[in-house]
Amino acid sequence: MRDGSRLGVLVLALGMSVAACSSNDDAAADGGPDEATGETGDDGATDPGDDGATDPGDDGAGETVPPPPPACAAAAGGGSATVAAPELLATLFDRWHEAWLASPAVADLDGDTTPEIVVARDELLLVWHLDNTVVWRGEAEGRIWSSPVVADLRPDLPGLEVAAASRARIHAWDAAGSPLPGFPFEWRDELRSLAAGDLDGDGDLELAAVTTSPLSAGGQRDILIAIHADGTVVAGFPPNTTGAAGCDDR
Repeated sequence: MRDGSRLGVLVLALGMSVAACSSNDDAAADGGPDEATGETGDDGATDPGDDGATDPGDDGAGETVPPPPPACAAAAGGGSATVAAPELLATLFDRWHEAWLASPAVADLDGDTTPEIVVARDELLLVWHLDNTVVWRGEAEGRIWSSPVVADLRPDLPGLEVAAASRARIHAWDAAGSPLPGFPFEWRDELRSLAAGDLDGDGDLELAAVTTSPLSAGGQRDILIAIHADGTVVAGFPPNTTGAAGCDDR
């Protein structure tokens, strides 16, 4: 999208009144896709892949263990099938920097109840308010290909943190836009995927990234790296070349 210097993000309000979420078994029951697996519901026919073995979700008594309840509440009144036409609320714009394939993230970074809109734009990470105010901007040394990650990477700091992968580097900022200690972290160009999760079960979130330039060592190849919120590498990563994965294929 290019319109002089007004190159930005269009924010739409869909005006819907629908249930906020439904559990996976609701979708599967009506033949729709399961949100977690993408599989459709049981149509009553015998599954050709069923070998008669006990299902991993079976509790041993012949009954399937139910999934956990949804993490969000249904819309007030149960929702409606009526959908309003989209309405343009705002056009956010800044200087010429282009966006690549990243989607925006919307979250209340600083805990003031006003959501921020986080957008990757080439060598910039821009954080807007809906009135087109730029809250802060983070600079990188190369294009930011994947969507920014917003997560509580540092529970000891106020608000939420933002991370983005730029070429061979992972950047991370606090809620006010200051770089986190230990960042940027540099590995292999180009890092095109980035996600956060508690990989080692210690209760803290780590960042995992995938590169397009495999690392080769000891007859193994790796494309995956994981780091802590202080920029240090998680033990056992990269998994193949460190031997942590136990893969001995040559």
